[in-house]
Amino acid sequence: MRGDASIVIVKNNHDHGYLDLLKCGLEIFPENFTLSPQDPALHEFPTKNPLKGFTLGYLNRGVLCGVVTFTVMNDHAKLSHVGEISRMYVANEGKRPALANRLLVTLVRMVQEEFPGVLWIRVKIASINNKGKRLYTKFKFQLTTTENNVIRIGNRFLDEDTMVLTLTKSQSP
Repeated sequence: MRGDASIVIVKNNHDHGYLDLLKCGLEIFPENFTLSPQDPALHEFPTKNPLKGFTLGYLNRGVLCGVVTFTVMNDHAKLSHVGEISRMYVANEGKRPALANRLLVTLVRMVQEEFPGVLWIRVKIASINNKGKRLYTKFKFQLTTTENNVIRIGNRFLDEDTMVLTLTKSQSP
C-alpha cells in the first residue's frame, strides 16, 4: 500500500463511514446494486458475525473510499462451501479499477486463509455492469447463469448475471 492508504476490516462498531459511502454508490449507480437506499437491509451491517464473513474497506488518508463484503453460507450445511461477494463499491473515480483490484485480491486471500472450506466465491451482478464483469473476469470468475428481468428500477427491468470463482488450494490472487 502507498503512504496513508490501507485495506482494513470494517466492523459494525468501527465502520469508518461505511453506510454513507454505500448510500453514495447506491444513488450514483442504482443499476449496479440489488439494494436500494430505501431497503431496510441497507441499515443492517452485513457482517456482524466474523464466523460468517467480513467486510473490507479501502482507507485513503483515513477516508473510506471503497468497500466489499464476503459472506459464507455456513449456516446451510449443503452450501457451506459457497461464499458470496456483495456490496462492492469504490468511490474514487480515477483510481476505481486499481482500488477494486486491491480489495478483491485481499478478499480472495482472506477467504483462502480464514475459510478453507469455501470452494466457490460467487457474485451476482447486473448484466449491464460491464466494468464490474471485466473485473471479476480478470480474477477468473466464470459466468454461470443469467436471470432475465430480476432487478427492477422503477418501470425498468435488468438482467442479473451470476459469476463464480472456483478456488483451489494452490491458487493465489
